[in-house]
This record gives sequence, structure tokens and C-alpha cells, in this order.
Amino acid sequence: MGRREVDMPPATSIPFVTQPDTSSPQASGVGRLTAIASLPLMSLDEQQLKLGTDQRVAPPDTMLAAGPTVLLEMVNRSASVWTKTGTLAGILDLDKVLPLPAGFSFSDPRVLFDASSSRFFFTGVGTDAANDSLVFVGVSKTPDPGGGFYINTLARTTNGELHDQPKPGVNDDKLVITWDDFMPGSVYAGSETWVLQKSTLLTGSTTPAVVLGPTPGQISSVPAQSLTSTTTEYLIHDGGYFASVRAINGTPAKHDVTVTQTDLPIPLAQLPPAAVQPGGGTLSTGDYRFLSATWSRGMLWAAGNDGCVPPGNTVERACSRVVQVSTAGTPSLVQSTDIGFSDSDVYYPAILVTGTGDVFVSVSTSSASLYASAAAVELKAGSTSPISTVFARGVQTYSGSLWGDYSAIAIDPTSHNVWAAAEYMAS
Repeated sequence: MGRREVDMPPATSIPFVTQPDTSSPQASGVGRLTAIASLPLMSLDEQQLKLGTDQRVAPPDTMLAAGPTVLLEMVNRSASVWTKTGTLAGILDLDKVLPLPAGFSFSDPRVLFDASSSRFFFTGVGTDAANDSLVFVGVSKTPDPGGGFYINTLARTTNGELHDQPKPGVNDDKLVITWDDFMPGSVYAGSETWVLQKSTLLTGSTTPAVVLGPTPGQISSVPAQSLTSTTTEYLIHDGGYFASVRAINGTPAKHDVTVTQTDLPIPLAQLPPAAVQPGGGTLSTGDYRFLSATWSRGMLWAAGNDGCVPPGNTVERACSRVVQVSTAGTPSLVQSTDIGFSDSDVYYPAILVTGTGDVFVSVSTSSASLYASAAAVELKAGSTSPISTVFARGVQTYSGSLWGDYSAIAIDPTSHNVWAAAEYMAS
């Protein structure tokens, strides 16, 4: 595995929320999981209406983070700020405000709110028609995204090398970003990991970084969002029959970054079958790579797509794999289980664990009688029986070629409520 140390130049600065708008309708509450209400966020129609037809891209890459006063959503090339009662406070075309080279467009956003610094972080990639790419790291200047963002750029390529799906994870002293490198012809070259100094990112100044990789065989390594205090950043990827956990310690500023890897045997992952829906046709459910990871109080949780035969069924369905790893001492597997239902498919999960140990998963779901819908699943601490609700019900057949790539889930730093967002098929 290659390793090098670099200094990223000072960040540029952009205002964040423009084109204020308060016309978005609110939806009444629907089905309930504990105490949950439903409200609509960004739609494809609204993106196009407010920002133009260049926003009509798929899949939507739904991302959401909750701050002290507002929600920040990113969907492909748009960013929007919402009140917690569902009013659109502002919307932004990321293609127009980010420092993209000519011919580039933005995609694959990921966004999180870091409670320890009270800042929003986002990552994404700019690409052109030749798959040249440039990774972005944004850090809000205040707890309110309306105060603007510091924008950092890194790892630009000019040879058709694609930095696919950058994923961020944050802890007390580091921001860690991973992505997969693909050469022309979709030849996989390995996974890159960038370890960035968090303290300088928060001020927009020159930021030291340690670059690891690219490492073959480490596809879709997911850094965890650390929800309690730690100076170790955990990453995990699904190797099919093992879960590989990396623990990164130290900081680039102190030149003492170390990486420890532990491979844990898990049941062999299965490629999930395509999801069924009313009206014929199916929805793509991707593959079994982990999509989401979170860490809290000595436990690492990860989720991804899987194929399983749910209890009471003889037919394989699309399911969501959940892996729990204890990080006390040498990492050890606590459980690897599938969330699956006999009457429906569930796919593209995002995972979160609360302070009480309850696990929440946001997914898309569909069946022969249910159009593609957004749902939340809860697994109470100590329970093996998940409960769920559909919070945005689909109303028609999806005829596109792609679905996903992400769902989102976040904990509110003020109320400690859980916010879930997922894709569904509206009218």
C-alpha cells in the first residue's frame, strides 16, 4: 500500500444558501415508528423547476444531515436547506458555485453534521465526459450552513481516472475520505484513503493530509461517522466472506498516522436480486458493498445490500445486511444479520445507532403490491425483531435504469430525534 504526505492549499470560500424559497408544501404525518412524522424534501421536479433541466440526472444519491436549527440535503447537483417543519429555506446549484473546471459537473454527494465541532461536512466528486475527476471537501463556517462553506479540492486527474463515490467519516481530530479508483475502461485500480487534519479544515487554512493507497481489493471502504468522542477513525469494507476493519490513529500534523487492519469472518454475502414492483419491471439493487457506517461507545455498525431468504419465505429477496463489530481491544464480530421481510424487498440502507443502543436503518422498499417507497427500520437494543414503517409511499411504477445509490439517516444534535431520508417513486 502506497503512502505519502501532502499539504492541501487554503480553502476557497462560497456562500451557501441562495434563491430563498418558502413555497414548498408540507405533508401530514403518515405511518409511525415510535414518534416519527413525515415531510417532503427535494424532488426531481422541484430541482428542475428551480435550477434547470441539467438537474435531471439519476440515481439521486439522497443525502441528509441534521444541524442544531436546520436540515441540509444534497441530491446529485443540488443542495438545499430546510426547516425542521419542512419549509425550504434555500437551494443551491452546486455546478454553478463550486470551483469546477470547464466541462465538469458535480455528483456523488455525502453530507454529515459533526456534533463535536458543530459543523457540516460534505464530500463529492466533479467529473467530465472523459471521467477526469476532482474531489471536493466542504466544511461549514458555522453551525448554520447559511453562513457559507470552506471548499477544498484534492486529487484531480487528467488521464480518465475516476474517483468514484467519495465517502467521509469524522472523529475528534480527523476527517477521513475514501473512494474507489477506476481507470479508463472501468478497470478497478484500488481504493484510496485520505486522512485530513480536522483542526485546519475548520478554519479554511492549509491542511496537512496523509494519502494511503490506492489499495487493490479494498473496494468501497466506508469511514464511520463517530457519534461519541474518539481519536480513532474506523473504516470497514465487505470482502464477501469477511468484514475488514481498519483503525486509523494519529494525525497528519503530528506525522504519526498509523493503520491497523483486522479481517473478521462473516457469512458469505450474496448479490441481491432485483427488487419487484407493481406494474412489472424491476429495480436495480446494486451489489453487496457496505454503503454506510457509524461508530458509538465502542461499537462499529455497517450496512449494505445483500440477498437473503427471510423467515417464512422460500424466495430470495433483496435485504439489508447489518454488521456489528466491537472495537474494545482487537476488533471482534458481535453479529452479522440481514434485515429482510417475506413480503417486500429492502435496499440501499443507511445505518445509525442512538445513545440508547437502538439501531435505525433508512431504506427504499417495494413489493408486488407496493410501489418503490421510503421506509425506516428500527432494531431495539437487545432485540432481534426489527419494526418498520413506510414514511413516503410510492404511487407509480419506476421505469428508469438505476435506483439508489444512497439513503440517509442522521441524529438531531438538539432533540436527539432520528431523521431518515430515502428515495421513493412519486407521481
